Amino acid sequence: MHPLSAQTLSPDAERLVVRVEAGDAAARKELMPLVRRMMIDWVEKPRTLLGAQALARATLAMAMPITPLTERPREGEIDWRGPAVKALRTALSFDSTDVGSLGTLERIAPYPFVWAEPEAELEHFRAAARKGALPVTLAMSHFGLELEFGNLAEARRILDGIPRDALPLAHRLRREAELAFAEGETSAGLQRYREGAAAIRSRDDAEPYFADVRWIATDAELDTLEALRPDGGEAAEWLERFWERRDLADARAPGSRLSEQFARWRSGLQEFRWDRDGSTAVGTQPGTDAAQETGYDGVPFPMETGAARVSYYNRYTPVNRVLDDRGRLVMRHGMPTRRLSGGLGSEMLIWVRPEGPLVVNFAHPAKEGAVQFRFGMLARNMPMGDIMTLCRYDASLCVVASKIDDPRAVGARRNNARYVAQLTLEKYTAARIDAETSDGNPERFTKALDGIIQAYGIPGGGVLVVAALPIDQLPASETASGARRATTAWRVVVGDPSGRIVVARDTIRSWNIPAGTPKGGLVTAYWTVLVPPGDYSVAVVIGDTLHARGASSRIEGVPVISTNGKAFRLSDPILGKTGSGLSFMHEGRAIALNPVNVWGRDDEAPLQFELDGLVVSREYGVEVEIWQRDGKPKSPRTTIRWTTTATAIHQREMKVLSFRELGKDDYRLVVRVRDKVSGGVVERSRFVSVR
Repeated sequence: MHPLSAQTLSPDAERLVVRVEAGDAAARKELMPLVRRMMIDWVEKPRTLLGAQALARATLAMAMPITPLTERPREGEIDWRGPAVKALRTALSFDSTDVGSLGTLERIAPYPFVWAEPEAELEHFRAAARKGALPVTLAMSHFGLELEFGNLAEARRILDGIPRDALPLAHRLRREAELAFAEGETSAGLQRYREGAAAIRSRDDAEPYFADVRWIATDAELDTLEALRPDGGEAAEWLERFWERRDLADARAPGSRLSEQFARWRSGLQEFRWDRDGSTAVGTQPGTDAAQETGYDGVPFPMETGAARVSYYNRYTPVNRVLDDRGRLVMRHGMPTRRLSGGLGSEMLIWVRPEGPLVVNFAHPAKEGAVQFRFGMLARNMPMGDIMTLCRYDASLCVVASKIDDPRAVGARRNNARYVAQLTLEKYTAARIDAETSDGNPERFTKALDGIIQAYGIPGGGVLVVAALPIDQLPASETASGARRATTAWRVVVGDPSGRIVVARDTIRSWNIPAGTPKGGLVTAYWTVLVPPGDYSVAVVIGDTLHARGASSRIEGVPVISTNGKAFRLSDPILGKTGSGLSFMHEGRAIALNPVNVWGRDDEAPLQFELDGLVVSREYGVEVEIWQRDGKPKSPRTTIRWTTTATAIHQREMKVLSFRELGKDDYRLVVRVRDKVSGGVVERSRFVSVR
């Protein structure tokens, strides 16, 4: 690192600075009045390049040792570090090619902790690089800024220009993967990332890879991560399984969730920095001295007179001190589907998800009249003053924005207001917990598609996916005959119990919808995907080809039984509906389906399942029980029993059920088969709705 000039330091100050830099704590007390005098002169006298460099060196000596930005600074350190940052920035305003000042700033706040607006910082690096080769640490920061805010071709030139032995192999390959993902070269990015993970030989090698997953890893995964031996291939295998589990959960093409995570990081850096002023106030706790570093009159998170104190106790510092709270959620859920602004006062982020919208509100914590607004999550545990913006999206939240404890209200009216407010509080808190603990987004859709998706195991090898989609929600084009043609893209990703993807397939399904088709209708289809026998998790995503609407589902524990007779097994029970108009052929037989999974009380429901591992001529008892789904029922609502005699080691059973004895409700259907000789029992269940 290039040393800063000491030409404007007095001989006494120079000697004291050298002693402090050598670790002499007593010299710091002697140096303090001299540095304070320098700071006064800095304000009162014309500033120069050498003066800025000298002030920076002296104030940094007072701040030594400098705490890493991922940790809380020592008491008083921020008082000296702030002026040092300002002095170094002043030095660069005199000479953008001042490599010494650049190096010192990067030592204090290495990228992606920025000490100026990223675009301005990038210009300094470009100027210094034009003057001559930068040290490796500065070249890597320059590379990062070009990657996120500048030119990808220039980023590649910088990375290629760094000597091969100047970076650990694992780090270089990960950087090459990051660049390839940014260039849209997903396959190359995956290859580089896997090669880099395989090159991990130490904890230092592993750290950037582990940092990638900490955004979204569960507590159990983090515990496993911390216990890993970085060498010997453990880290590489764990990382492979981690990202594969995310692909499966989101029904993504294998490898795409990892590239998406890098894309989210770039978006987060560009739009959701913790403090775009970027000084070393990044991530520090609020306090009056913080204003010295930010360069603003107010501290980053001052108290607002109109808000309850609890909202400030619940405001928290981002875990990585680079992205703000909105950026943290972007790393979990991707860029929001919608962003609604409440003016300078608040911002709402909305993610459309198959299980319903995720809505999180943010309020600015800057004081009235401030120019710079920084957004932070309010109401970690309680909704406060910013709830009114949420009212525009969810009317049930409006009650909290009003004065619910009106002294003029009495009796039931007042209690009801409190009750509704409590429910709203719980609902809002649940949404916040969901936002901070879940992650994903199978695909990017503007709106949710209210589709119904089912999955069944096919004996002998295969998964059957059945879907019903609302016609009114599907974009369609006109055909020559006057009909409308709707087209959807399907993806099915099947994984084993360990999270390893067994197969991932994509297909297109289209329908011609006759003119005059009434509103409220559905289109239905099925698709079979071949897999070997086993127990699987099946993730499905279906959407229109324009990505306007989409739906997804993940069905756990889908059994695909073998037909070799080696074990007593029961297949998935398929409950169809006579007249549904949809059936599929299996081994030459038509099996009726019910794509909406709802039956009327007068409907006929053909139930079909298969048994394997039978003993020929042996009797097996079959029970079909229907239990009420909610509550704690002590007995089934109805039970159907029969005995079947095996004529082969593998055979099919079929029975037509009726729901006339049942009320309109949701039920759990249980199929149980018992070997009357050995006593062995196999059982499967599924949910049905009677309307």
